[in-house]
Formats: sequence, C-alpha cells, structure tokens
Amino acid sequence: REAIDNITSTARLLQQAGIIGIFVFTIVSMLIIFNTIQMAIFNRRDELRIMRLLGASTWYIRGPFIVETIFYGIISAIISVSISASILSLATNPSFIVVSAFVDIRSVYDYFNSNFAVILTSQIVLGILIGAVSSFVATRRYLKFKTSK
Repeated sequence: REAIDNITSTARLLQQAGIIGIFVFTIVSMLIIFNTIQMAIFNRRDELRIMRLLGASTWYIRGPFIVETIFYGIISAIISVSISASILSLATNPSFIVVSAFVDIRSVYDYFNSNFAVILTSQIVLGILIGAVSSFVATRRYLKFKTSK
C-alpha cells in the first residue's frame, strides 16, 4: 500500500509539473512572438507610416502580422508532432534498449497513434491561437505609438 501511495503521489506531482510547464512554455512563446512582431514593426516603420498617410486602416496594417504568426503556428505544430512521432517511433524500436529497459513506452506510442488526428488538430489550433493573440496584442500596443507620429 505504501508503494502504491508513493507511485500515486509521484504521478500527481509529475502531472502538476507538466501543467506548470505548459503554462510556462505558452508564456515564453507568447513573449517571443510579441518581441518578434515588435522588431518587424520597427523594421517596417517607414512603410507603415506611409500606409497610414495613405489612409490604410489599422486592420489592413495589422492583418499581415497576424496571418504570418498564424502560419508559423501551423508550421510549428506540424514540426512538433513530427518530432514527437519520430522520437516515439525510435523509442519503441526493439533495438533501442535504453528506454525499453526502464519504461514501457509502447502504450504511449499506441495512444499517440490512435489519437494522432486529435493531437495534431489541437496542436494546430493552439499554435494559431497563441500566435494570433500575441500578434494582436503586439500590433495593438506597438502600432498605436509608433505609426501615429
């Protein structure tokens, strides 16, 4: 009973650490996107000022930045799922004894394969959401100050 309680508490701790890791990496990725969009706006400031002078709306100026981050979100989701699939495939290979000696990774591999479409779709949706939100915030904040001069 004591061993089972230890395993349960360890599993719960690892689950909580995973959830915290998800939030940390989401915030870090949003900050990276935010800073990247700020640099892109800064590099195109003359072009954006001319667009403003010609009467371009805020959404017309903001749109390409948001679409670009949505595209990057889709590409990053596809790359991350591909890397995960490759690592799981390698880990379940019988010749890769290092992992199979300590952990039964086959159940994870089977779960990944049976839910591949759901995993890929959720990754793409989250990539689009994170990219679009952070790009919207960055363009809203930065375009308000830099193109109005």
